[in-house]
Amino acid sequence: MILVLPLSFILPTPLGWENGPLENSQVVILLIAMLLNLYWFYKKKHLFQLTASGAFLLLAGREVNWGRCFFPIGMGPDGPIFIPMEQFPHHTMINTVIGIMLVIVLIGVIFTTPWKKIIVRRLFPVKLFIFACICTIFSLIGDSSRLFSDAQGELVEEQGELLLYFLLLHVSVYYYYFLNIDDQ
Repeated sequence: MILVLPLSFILPTPLGWENGPLENSQVVILLIAMLLNLYWFYKKKHLFQLTASGAFLLLAGREVNWGRCFFPIGMGPDGPIFIPMEQFPHHTMINTVIGIMLVIVLIGVIFTTPWKKIIVRRLFPVKLFIFACICTIFSLIGDSSRLFSDAQGELVEEQGELLLYFLLLHVSVYYYYFLNIDDQ
């Protein structure tokens, strides 16, 4: 986390482009987290893992621009240019599916999260939450490009998001381990 800002001055600009190596690494991490949670759901049948898997799938979909990254229409000075969502095939159906999945995941978070275990055992990972907030701030600062040039801002944003997704994977492992202690 300490290296995000210095690395943004050193790393080549194309690493931070949309559909570039940093963004593709984010998708890989999110898909690994999704598959890991699906495996845990299959193994223990806890709906919480199924909800987490859905959340990771939504995040991965967002990172690939809901499929738009597979339809570049050219290259600009800031990287690939993608087809606008309103010109994307079946965009209305895609937006509807995203909305339905989002509602299902939110309902799943409310009803499948073992709130009582988390509160009684004090299993809220404060340190990880603080790190996640810092990563989110990096992402927001980089995205706004107010403090950095556009190219450096993209690198800060993508590095912050990559760290955040690693942290979310870590939180997922943390909760799987600590919430399943009684089941072992």
